[in-house]
Amino acid sequence: MARILIVEDNAEMRMMMMALLGTKGHEIIEAIDGTDVLRWAVEEEPDLVLMDVMMPRVDGWEALAGLKEDHRTEHIPVIMVTARKSMEDMEYAEELGASDYVAKPWSPGELETRVNWALRKRAVPEYPDDFGLPAGFFECGCPMFDGDSEEDHVVPDDCFGHQSLQPVANAS
Repeated sequence: MARILIVEDNAEMRMMMMALLGTKGHEIIEAIDGTDVLRWAVEEEPDLVLMDVMMPRVDGWEALAGLKEDHRTEHIPVIMVTARKSMEDMEYAEELGASDYVAKPWSPGELETRVNWALRKRAVPEYPDDFGLPAGFFECGCPMFDGDSEEDHVVPDDCFGHQSLQPVANAS
């Protein structure tokens, strides 16, 4: 499975995330604040980082900016996991380069689903963020794409498992 770096200052929350994702077969690396995130990310090469915002010494915003500014770690998806729920915080996370944003407390299954989604998206980096693609632009074999439709190809949730997305040669 994946190697995940969890950066969380609250020991109870960190242990809960570690247990939740560890039981899914992921290898977990832990850090208690943003101080050593860049070093850990370079040395351990995680597939994904889950990071809190409000931490002592170096907060999640500063740590995220550092990861995204460094060519060695800019490709690593980062999901911010925080009690901060404002739209401004979500927009700031996106501006800094976060892949996703999960508000604490999350719904049952939400964290696992978002982790899986981020890992699948990373596995298929050519996969576009725009899910309203013109028909024929991508062939993925999902049941909602017949190749002849004039309607936009809407990617259903179960399509993320397809690892063979390829641009169609004659797409316009």
